Amino acid sequence: MKDTFYLTFDRNGVKSSLRKSPPPLRAGEYACRIDISVDDKYFKRVIPIAKMELDGDYVIEPKVELEPKIPVEESPEGEEVKE
Repeated sequence: MKDTFYLTFDRNGVKSSLRKSPPPLRAGEYACRIDISVDDKYFKRVIPIAKMELDGDYVIEPKVELEPKIPVEESPEGEEVKE
């Protein structure tokens, strides 16, 4: 695989993402052409696959402490009674 792209930068750093064609430049901007070549053998490699199974012993659950709640009294119709 061979490809070419351009990178635009100024004294503060990279100004734009990669472009396939020469970019228009403003004052103080510069561009460099980058030619990349990757041997085909790297595209024929098998990508390793990893599997991970966790049971409950490895799961960390947060401990939550709640303050005791005062029971709410209910009226005979099931509505809350506010004090």
